[in-house]
Amino acid sequence: MDRMIGSIGCLAVLLAWVGEVRGDLILAFSPDGLTQQFNVKVGDSFNVDLYLIETTTNDLATYGLLGFGTRGEFSSAFIQATGGTVDSSFPFVGGGSNPDFSNEGQVDVFGGALQPPKSPAVHLATLGFTAVGSGTTVIRFGDLDSTFDDFSLNDPSVTSLDRSVFGSTLLQTHDVTINISAVPEPTSFFLTIFAAVSLAARRFRGAARLTKTGGGAAHAS
Repeated sequence: MDRMIGSIGCLAVLLAWVGEVRGDLILAFSPDGLTQQFNVKVGDSFNVDLYLIETTTNDLATYGLLGFGTRGEFSSAFIQATGGTVDSSFPFVGGGSNPDFSNEGQVDVFGGALQPPKSPAVHLATLGFTAVGSGTTVIRFGDLDSTFDDFSLNDPSVTSLDRSVFGSTLLQTHDVTINISAVPEPTSFFLTIFAAVSLAARRFRGAARLTKTGGGAAHAS
């Protein structure tokens, strides 16, 4: 009984240690972490680059990132996936398509490294989209598989980083906003051009009249 109690106590300590959350790891959309949104027009194609950034500690730069995995969710009424690539630092991508866009409004992307990249900002993947509807939408990146260590540090303990990235409950997401403006209708476009040409013509005629009037007055004197 004492041995069982001791084992339970050790397990509780271990779980408490595993659940400890570091707040310095974020999924970002540029190496500096400053890109929070994209401004595009309907019909535009654009890429979203995904990075894991370390803001205070130096573990990524020291040990490197062994592997990663995340799921992005988006509204197919606003954007459609066009493809993507996993960074060449992570050649182990499993079978099938990766990034995997097989489910509408969703992308799964993951990879494992043979030589884990060491950097405070590790590039993970590039994802391609096309804007199909006007408005504002978001792409939310969250945990890929709660039963598996998706993000792992290449330290001697192969430390799981999942809770550092997605919070203690693995429900935290990292979002990027997509602002999509409508393309002007052809009729509106041509009306705008016509109005601009008409305004320019009126100004030209007005300038010509002034020149002619001025010339006549000088001749009369």
